[in-house]
Amino acid sequence: MTTPMENSSKNTLLNIFFQYKVIFFYNFQFLLASHNFNSFFKAVYHTGSLAKFLPSTSYISISNIQLFGNDFLDTARGYQRIIVTTSMTILMYLYRTRGLGNDPISLLIKGLNGREESKSGLAKAAVVTSNGCNNKQFLPTKQSFLWSLLTNSHPTCPHKTYSSCFTYTAHGFIKSSGLTWSILTLISSVKNPSRLMKDPSIVLRAARNSKNVRFAGFLGLFVATFRLVNRTLRTSCNGSAGWHAALAGSLASLNMTLSPNSTISTYVTWKCIENVYCLGYANGLLTDPVNIIPIIYAACVSIIFYCGVLSPDTVRPSYVKFMDSVTRQRIHQFNRNLLAVFKTGAEKDYEDYVPNLHPNFCTKAFLETNYLWMLSVN
Repeated sequence: MTTPMENSSKNTLLNIFFQYKVIFFYNFQFLLASHNFNSFFKAVYHTGSLAKFLPSTSYISISNIQLFGNDFLDTARGYQRIIVTTSMTILMYLYRTRGLGNDPISLLIKGLNGREESKSGLAKAAVVTSNGCNNKQFLPTKQSFLWSLLTNSHPTCPHKTYSSCFTYTAHGFIKSSGLTWSILTLISSVKNPSRLMKDPSIVLRAARNSKNVRFAGFLGLFVATFRLVNRTLRTSCNGSAGWHAALAGSLASLNMTLSPNSTISTYVTWKCIENVYCLGYANGLLTDPVNIIPIIYAACVSIIFYCGVLSPDTVRPSYVKFMDSVTRQRIHQFNRNLLAVFKTGAEKDYEDYVPNLHPNFCTKAFLETNYLWMLSVN
């Protein structure tokens, strides 16, 4: 005998399956009928740039749909923190051992942590290299360690232009947090110039905005933690190693609790997956990424269309306009009254549309449950 909670869970899953089945069927028709999308697909197929962007977009969209309740969302956020920490650990290890590319996420990591901590930076500056804790020297006392941190640089540290490791760490915190806070304050202040001219105090309110301050603090602490942990491990092991960056990255990512950001978390996670896949391909363990690009396109576009039709609020307006253009406005040709049953806001900001169905081609169950109701709407 099933409990009411089990029945509710089953009904929710059945609703989701039915929703996705309906939306996927219409998506397939839309994409085949759209010459614009086919041309766009051919243009980006060989570069794969869109395939790197769509997974993050589709994940962000579907994670915003309130289908599972708050308990599920709280659990998902907990797992998200674990995934982000794991992803940052792997990315920092690759950053130290192999280097990263020139995409926005990789450039952001390089800019925050500094090129001194990269593979090339350490190769130029390190005096002693080690794969682990080889050649381990006698550890100094707590007092001498703190004093050396404040006044000296370890011989294997890459920051030759800074007087001490403390200066290097403090500079990373001040530069990252200060620059981020300044940019966010400027953006918040000038996004409405006419209002700014009438009320200059907007600048002060933007500067004290708690969201901006927390995000700036997160980036500053991320950089400071990463540099401090690396410095400590370099001193302990008398050299640099890839696992130093991995441990430093995992500890630094914990600072995201100060300013949780699902967008950054998603992009970091997918960047990690991309780098791991490319590493597997380089070692002959996985197939050419070009072969799976069509699968990524199909899955992600289906999810984005699913969210765009069933819950338009979860997709950015620019994406909705793009879907309207590639489908020649067929997004509007959904029976929104029927989708409103799922209570996901599918009917919001859309006009009523009832398809002209012929009863001879409808099932008996559909005629009994929906067709007569649709006639009453007309």
